[in-house]
Amino acid sequence: MHTDILDLYPPPFDIEADMLFVAAWAAAGPLVERFPEQPFLSIAGRVPLALWFSRVRSLSYGEPDEGSVLDERSGFGYRELNIVALLRRRAIFVPGIYATSGLSQRLGHRYGMPKREVEMWFRVLEGRIESAASFGRGPTEVSASLLASGRILAKPFDQAAPWWTWPARFPSGESVRARILRFPRAQLARIHGVLRLDEPWLAEPARLWPLGIFVPGFVMRLPPPSSWAEG
Repeated sequence: MHTDILDLYPPPFDIEADMLFVAAWAAAGPLVERFPEQPFLSIAGRVPLALWFSRVRSLSYGEPDEGSVLDERSGFGYRELNIVALLRRRAIFVPGIYATSGLSQRLGHRYGMPKREVEMWFRVLEGRIESAASFGRGPTEVSASLLASGRILAKPFDQAAPWWTWPARFPSGESVRARILRFPRAQLARIHGVLRLDEPWLAEPARLWPLGIFVPGFVMRLPPPSSWAEG
């Protein structure tokens, strides 16, 4: 008998991670051709993409007052690259997620997420962050030089927590909204890097925009997927 992964690790999930948020332009044509039902925000034939390179530190599952935690001490920590495209409404579309954790992929698939396995590393150095994910066309890579402490920039976001994100839509037709629980710092970063993928919706490598934001200690909660019912 097949065991539902959510029976072993029941939602909601609290995910703690260090995240580097960056952006890039992508040609609208391949995205529209691959996902014609999505109302992409297109500017002069290009769609703005948001990406985040992350080092996931822990995953808490079950109800917050009685749940369990998987973290780096138990060997759980992993790396992940998320890519989202902006839509002409208060929602985002997620064409690709790439993670080094098999468990994360299985959980993500239950939400309808397009999670795939990838080889990836993420390093926080003195005043710098470096990360790369390996793909057939070459690596997606980023180098970030951190600016200031980030506490002032993060303050309004952290004080407003908890708050809900816009709905994230997936190619499967499923969607989810995350609840942001902690946003302790938001350091501006000078960015150098390139987005390369083995995906038909990204025809050419895309240069990353020169500014990004690093958010260490970011915590968000994923509610149960709409298709999951207890018992």
